[in-house]
Amino acid sequence: MRQLSNRHLMFSLILCVAILIPVVSSQANQTTEVVIRSIIERQISAFKSEDAAEAFSYAAKNLQDHFGNPEKFVEMVKQHYMPVFKPSWYQFDHFEMQDGVPIQAVMLQGQSGFIWIVIYRFDQQSDQNWKITGVSLHKLKGSGA
Repeated sequence: MRQLSNRHLMFSLILCVAILIPVVSSQANQTTEVVIRSIIERQISAFKSEDAAEAFSYAAKNLQDHFGNPEKFVEMVKQHYMPVFKPSWYQFDHFEMQDGVPIQAVMLQGQSGFIWIVIYRFDQQSDQNWKITGVSLHKLKGSGA
């Protein structure tokens, strides 16, 4: 009889853990999503106010090492990612975790009037902070001034 009770107890514990893991994971994803969105908002704000050092601070270490200084980084953004530099407006779209990597889609309107979907990728750095590792731009067909 005692062995049966232990089995029931063990089964109950396993069931509780199985139920709680997705809840905890979902809460962690929601917390990560809030942090990721805050980083994007702060970088866009820094671009708008032309604070190169602040904008550069949200880039991952490998990007910082590659560009060397905030001015070169901002120049690259202006040349290749201008819609992100000073968008007329933006709104957050889909967020997901892919193999532990946060991916955030943002819809925005660039200064030219075109609407873009911007995909941000992040990496957790050695100090445990999330930093932007890459951005891809996708112009919506039929958008424009």
